[in-house]
Amino acid sequence: MAWATPAVPTALRLTVRTLRDALDAVSARYRNDAGEGEGDHHHLNIEYLVGREVSDDWLRGRIKASVDRRTLGGPGRGPHDPVAAAELGRFCSLVERQWRSLLGLALDTANIGLEVVWRESWLGRWSSVHVDPHDEH
Repeated sequence: MAWATPAVPTALRLTVRTLRDALDAVSARYRNDAGEGEGDHHHLNIEYLVGREVSDDWLRGRIKASVDRRTLGGPGRGPHDPVAAAELGRFCSLVERQWRSLLGLALDTANIGLEVVWRESWLGRWSSVHVDPHDEH
């Protein structure tokens, strides 16, 4: 996952918290669709989080996290299962949408950049997540 936000004191904390909240919300939908109860939903393992202030007004970073495939509301599948791959893409899109909404509300701005993909090699370089720090909307 890649992110870019205005450089405010709470940006990093809010970025991680809203990511967790987005994963919780999307995972709950999958569990409900699969007819599963609440159960154990400790599904996020952050492997690394790297961030840097690229200007006085702007932060950018990357997070590599692993998510248990059972988060998708079913048993773990093999890595070469095409259904699992398609579902992971859908899951990432839903998480990105939810995360963008939550983080925008938390930071009180729509001027954020996020990218969520299920394979790290598909994540663009630092410049792939770009928003204009001078855009007030």
